[in-house]
Amino acid sequence: MAARRSLALVLACAGTLAAAAPAHAAYAPKLAVSVAPTDRPGRTVAFTSIVTQAADEEPTRSARLKSPVGFGFDLAPLQRVTACTPAQRDARACPESSRLGTATAHALGQTLTGGVHLGDAATIYIFLNNPTLRMLGQEPKPIVARTEFRPDGGTDTVLDDLPADFTATRFELALDGPPRSVLTAPTTCGAHRFVAEFTSRDGTRATSSTAVAITGCPPPRPGAPRLSGVALRPRTLTRGRAAILRYRVDRPARVDVTIRRAGRARVLGRKRFAHGRPGAGRVAVATRRLSPGRFVVTLRATADGRTAARSLTFRVRTARAR
Repeated sequence: MAARRSLALVLACAGTLAAAAPAHAAYAPKLAVSVAPTDRPGRTVAFTSIVTQAADEEPTRSARLKSPVGFGFDLAPLQRVTACTPAQRDARACPESSRLGTATAHALGQTLTGGVHLGDAATIYIFLNNPTLRMLGQEPKPIVARTEFRPDGGTDTVLDDLPADFTATRFELALDGPPRSVLTAPTTCGAHRFVAEFTSRDGTRATSSTAVAITGCPPPRPGAPRLSGVALRPRTLTRGRAAILRYRVDRPARVDVTIRRAGRARVLGRKRFAHGRPGAGRVAVATRRLSPGRFVVTLRATADGRTAARSLTFRVRTARAR
């Protein structure tokens, strides 16, 4: 009885393969991509890509997945993976130590499953196994995907010579996550877009894209305080008089004001104080200890480890005799 049921299933699948297909729907494969975890930038992640098609679409003959810049490979775990040889691939005997993940496809009312294995020369081997299709001689041969490195630092995964005798309504490729993961997430947060380019059996082309959001980056370090409205009045004054240095700063900061003679490095005077809130400030620039000549006053505002500075020149002259 079991043998009769098995034979009936085989004959039913054979009928499905032989049946003439109706007019095809518009060729429009859809791509979906996910990684996990998404909140550990720069760390290894699990990766899953899913391509779906309508059952009456043309089969896909080739595909190219363009990964965004930032996704890369962690060489340490990759070096621990044993490459499957072409001979082992053709014998469907890749060692478990070469496995990177799994693959699943739905086609002809059947589910095909198998491993994703590291090959040689930047290739991976994808196996889709199904005992019923094997009995019919319709089980796909191992798929060879190669990795190409783009000039912009991104990578393309190219799958040529895909099984085109039938349409897979769903094809999922899943690469293992930590600790076996070999793929690393970008170090920058935000949306990172994957683009897939497909070619059907009859040569029709289609494109689909999707984005993955990476989070968990530390907050950006604030820039230097913004100084504005820096002015010194008067710019020429009699020795012993004081000038007023005015300024505005956009956040609380430590302020350092120094005076030196023009063309010299030695500091002749200094004031340090805290500017406690955003807004305007002023400081007196004393000249009683300065001899006549040209001088430079420099205002520095420091906050969050960043400093902004502005320098102005002024002249001190000798007091007129009475």
